[in-house]
Amino acid sequence: EKMNCEFYGIGTADLYSGYVLAFNFNYDPTIDPQETEANATLNGDHELLKHHRKYARVWLKSDFEDAKRNASKKPRLAAGSLEESIEQKSLIDNLHDEDKSSEFFDSTKQVPIKGMEVHNEYTMAAHFFLLKKLLSGVQKTRFYLDQDAGMKTWYIAAFKEEIEAGDSDGFLVTMQKDLTVDMKRQEVRDAKREIGKFAGVPYESMTAPEVTYHVRNMVKHNMLNPFVTKRTGERWIGIPRPSMSEPSKMIHSFTPIGRYDEDHQANLFLKGGLHAVDRFFMQIRRKVSSFERPFQSGTSRHRIWNGYSPYNPAMYQQLADIFRVFYNYCQQYEKTSETPAMKLGLAKGPVELEKIIYFKKYDN
Repeated sequence: EKMNCEFYGIGTADLYSGYVLAFNFNYDPTIDPQETEANATLNGDHELLKHHRKYARVWLKSDFEDAKRNASKKPRLAAGSLEESIEQKSLIDNLHDEDKSSEFFDSTKQVPIKGMEVHNEYTMAAHFFLLKKLLSGVQKTRFYLDQDAGMKTWYIAAFKEEIEAGDSDGFLVTMQKDLTVDMKRQEVRDAKREIGKFAGVPYESMTAPEVTYHVRNMVKHNMLNPFVTKRTGERWIGIPRPSMSEPSKMIHSFTPIGRYDEDHQANLFLKGGLHAVDRFFMQIRRKVSSFERPFQSGTSRHRIWNGYSPYNPAMYQQLADIFRVFYNYCQQYEKTSETPAMKLGLAKGPVELEKIIYFKKYDN
């Protein structure tokens, strides 16, 4: 059938080093779909509430077809300002609180023939509990999350005790993502002009410490004048730092940070961003053909097609794990000649590919 299977990936990277801790997909290759469908029918799963089912974590065919039929009923995001986008996403999360999923399947999608697709919220939950295990030895964590349905929920579920103890802080981050290069350059010019106007001197005449000082003061001013969503009351702080990768960035703290002084809070907003994980996503799309963005052809009746997609979805996780190791330990940053593992203190230098491929040869 000329229909695609659509999978979702979730990744987390260290903000300073860029080290990618985990990259997971909502697919389980070990499950037999025919056997599971038969057992689900035998157990009466279809008659139970989703959270009471034996096979609640996987997409059964009947649920998948229902999701496709109900896709048109879900509100779509309309084009507009960043504030309007924030408001709409908050409203969608509020209206569809029982869903807590970013999955959206239309009539061109199908369930995989091999293995089974996992509900995205289960993958998110497992991802954050994995991070909790990996980060069990650290004193404090701070998470800057994309404004994605369910992501905040599962972070809070996994790090509940740490949040209550004040050892973990959570932030949502959004920005103008669909701008052209020229539009991004204009955003950077506008940001520089606003900083210069706030400081009373041209941006180009300021040193880097002076720019940071004035930007921090602008953030503190924005903290007193946030953008507040109407339905949920979220307080979004504008970050005026000029950036091609994250233009017009805004950040919302959804865990209490009032225990910090004003400067500390401003610094938390200033350092926040998604650039570390976005860089990894950009690199894997460029260097691994299976992850390139799909496209539409004129004769495909609007179906999305990717010429390099594997027929076995299990290849996505395998390729991602291989590239993650290469990215963390082998690939050097152009400016510093360091790998993410070196910056995090896990390696003394770039690891040669041969030592990874022929690991047992160097095991002695």
